[in-house]
Amino acid sequence: MGWHRANLLFDTIGEPPEPGSLREAACVVVQRYRWEQEYYKTCVLAAAGDKSAQQEFLGEYRSALLPFLTDIKKQVEGRMQTAMTRAFAQGPIRIRRTE
Repeated sequence: MGWHRANLLFDTIGEPPEPGSLREAACVVVQRYRWEQEYYKTCVLAAAGDKSAQQEFLGEYRSALLPFLTDIKKQVEGRMQTAMTRAFAQGPIRIRRTE
């Protein structure tokens, strides 16, 4: 939600923000990410013939375009790692045969 609000602020601001203000910081971050998105979009178009390079650039472009998805992916990976560590600590699962 914060990323959307920052973009909304950037798109609707009527005058330059006061130097050193939180508004200025938000505008700088949004502008930087927009430049980065444009850069990766250009890289993807330039690598149109090379599928492996194109896939790499698409992944980076997705991260630049939707930075919050990267954070969510890291959270999910962390939870999975915790679950796997707990399961490993329990030891092997023993299955008894019943006849």
